[in-house]
Amino acid sequence: SLLLHQLPGAAQRGLRAFGEWLLADPSRWGELRSLSPVVTRRVVRWVGFAPGASPTQLRYLGSFEKSYSSPALTRLLGSLLALDLRETLDRLEVPTLIVTGARDRLIGRRASEFMATRIPGAELLVAERSGHMTIMERPDVVNPALNGLLRRCLPGLESATG
Repeated sequence: SLLLHQLPGAAQRGLRAFGEWLLADPSRWGELRSLSPVVTRRVVRWVGFAPGASPTQLRYLGSFEKSYSSPALTRLLGSLLALDLRETLDRLEVPTLIVTGARDRLIGRRASEFMATRIPGAELLVAERSGHMTIMERPDVVNPALNGLLRRCLPGLESATG
C-alpha cells in the first residue's frame, strides 16, 4: 500500500506482522494503551509530528486516538492495511491537493510524490518542518494552499466571501 511502499522490505514485513498481530485480537489495543504515558507520548510524537510539536498538539492527537474503541481501531487498521488504490489514482477527476510533511514518517514523501504523478492535475505541497500532522503543524502553509484550491474550483467564492 502507499503507507508501506516506501519502506525497505524487512520494515514492510515487520509492520505488516505487527498489524496482523493487532488485528488478530482487538483487545491488544488495550494492552498498547496501557503502556506508560511517556512511551505513548513518544510514539505519538514520532509517528505524528516533526521535532518541535507543541504539548497541545501532542495532547490533542493522543486524545483523538483514545476516543476510539479497540474494535474500531482494529477495523481502521485492517482497512488501511488492505487498502491499495494505486491502480485507481489515474481515474480521479477532481482537483486534488496532496499535502505532506517533509518529515512524515507514516506516509512518506515518496508516497505523496507517487500519488501526485498518478493523479491527473494533482498539486503536491511538501511542508518543511512538519510530519504527518502537517495541517496542525503548518497551518500557515496549508491554509493558503487550500484557499487557492477552493478559489480555483469555486470561481464565485471570492465574491461570495468578500
